[in-house]
Amino acid sequence: MVSQDFAEIARIISEADLVIGVFPDHQSPDGMWHVVIKGIGLLHRASELGAMTTLKQLTLPCDDREEAEAYRRVFGDAKGTC
Repeated sequence: MVSQDFAEIARIISEADLVIGVFPDHQSPDGMWHVVIKGIGLLHRASELGAMTTLKQLTLPCDDREEAEAYRRVFGDAKGTC
């Protein structure tokens, strides 16, 4: 079951342009924080160009920052940089 869950996560991350992992953070004013799992390069390019862009976005709920960072390293922008 676990490998099937990870296969599903890998699939949905691969289909999105931008993936944001959100997780509880009691020190944040709104009680939540985020990590860009995938798509930081697209955000930088759009910002540098001052251009509006349309992206397929996925918001992935995570238990904590460590889980979001793990998704980033395994499936996202930092893939293979462990």
